[in-house]
Amino acid sequence: MKRFFSILLIVVLMATIASCGKNSNQPSQKEETTTTEETKISEETQQLTTITLPTYRAGEDVGAKFFIPQVERFNKEYEGKYEIVIEESPSNTHTERIKQLALQDKLPPIFQVSDSKWVEDYLIANKKLYNLKDWIDSKPEMKKLFIKDSVDFCTKEDGGVYALPLTVL
Repeated sequence: MKRFFSILLIVVLMATIASCGKNSNQPSQKEETTTTEETKISEETQQLTTITLPTYRAGEDVGAKFFIPQVERFNKEYEGKYEIVIEESPSNTHTERIKQLALQDKLPPIFQVSDSKWVEDYLIANKKLYNLKDWIDSKPEMKKLFIKDSVDFCTKEDGGVYALPLTVL
């Protein structure tokens, strides 16, 4: 069950990254011209954003059959803007590897671990995780998709949200 939630968390995080670049408002013709010119300028100067994701959901892991194709679809859809690079991490040492990266202050922007007690006792207590509460509150279209029980679970005593709540089970 924990693995299932880990997969869902990563999928939601990838979808969130993907949705950050989308704009649902339709511009007027005048705005469209300005936007097109700005887009051309920004496309010329925009660099590829690469995120290295250490995961055990690669190689021979059963979760790789679901996870890797999702990453490939994301990379294809956002080619030239974003790229997720999978760094295979053996499942039996993955959590220990993430713990070592945390001790070295080299945590990747997205990761998964099965030790929720360590996340609370070390990562949250030492402010090593980004509090997503303000970001979630600023995205009402996303916020309404989150499952209430998942929001409650991800919300800690200080009111912070340090893991992205699930949108599906």
